[in-house]
Amino acid sequence: MKLNPTAAALDYATYLDGAAGTAVAANGITLDPSSGQVYIAGGAGSGLPTTAGAYQPSNPSTSTSPFLMALSADGSALVYATYFGSAGFPSAHANSGLAYGVAVDSTGDTTIVGRDFLPPTTSGAFCGTPSNPALPFPQSGFVAKFNATGSALVYATTLCGSDDTANAIAIDGSGASYVAATVHAAPNFPFVQPVQGYETSGSPDPLSGEVVLKLDPFGTVLWSTYLGLNSTNGSNSATDEVALDPTGALYVLTGSLFLATPSAVNPITPHQADGTAELLVKIAPSLGAPVPIIWPPTSLSFGDQQVGTSSPAIDVPLGNFGDAPCRRLF
Repeated sequence: MKLNPTAAALDYATYLDGAAGTAVAANGITLDPSSGQVYIAGGAGSGLPTTAGAYQPSNPSTSTSPFLMALSADGSALVYATYFGSAGFPSAHANSGLAYGVAVDSTGDTTIVGRDFLPPTTSGAFCGTPSNPALPFPQSGFVAKFNATGSALVYATTLCGSDDTANAIAIDGSGASYVAATVHAAPNFPFVQPVQGYETSGSPDPLSGEVVLKLDPFGTVLWSTYLGLNSTNGSNSATDEVALDPTGALYVLTGSLFLATPSAVNPITPHQADGTAELLVKIAPSLGAPVPIIWPPTSLSFGDQQVGTSSPAIDVPLGNFGDAPCRRLF
């Protein structure tokens, strides 16, 4: 629905519907300010209205598949609508493909992110179709960019593994995409100029991690990085959001745990959090300074110790999250 500027009345309101008995979930929305068109992404069963010439006019799965649609500025008509999915997992484990985020660039090309079983990929994608999707979570995260008419893919890529999810996306003025995701095959993921090039201890799955990546308009990875520490209770990654400011700085809201910087509004440590706290991180396009961050404990206590004996070791993870060397830490 669209409200007028004073929120006193509706400019328009409409349902998004499919065939009787099938599910439709709208998860992401964005606006093209130049045309007034609204773009919606989500997941749907069969019967969702699509348009002539759409990339995928019908649902290829017996369950839900991701979809993308564009509404006219007055909400009266579909500009285009298309599915994006595969035939689904051939077993009792139903495929549940969903798109979680959508963003549009200045040319009208639109990119969606989400997860699906063996989602379509294009030639030259940085990650193709995973060869061995793993049960019980065979879905792969994806990033898929459509042309301005929704009739073809500019590029589509997975995140290299199973049980991955691309959660949120933002696009800058050059057409580059910034994606927040959760990956569960981190050794296969391409890390390029990472802010954090390693997963920290604390995750129940040593291969999993929260990641953020930047793609150029053709799907090439410009940089990609781990982000934070997964708690032992898991992370609240489904609520990831990303936003950009005019300087090109990226803001990430995530359930992945991380040490707060000095003078933070609400500094917490991973040992104080239970995996439900949300973290706001700003990644600058350039900084020219080191940012040393120490995971707890920040002070050490070895207790009483007999002369000539050694105490148990205490690990203190230390990272430089800036783009200049740390010359002196203490």
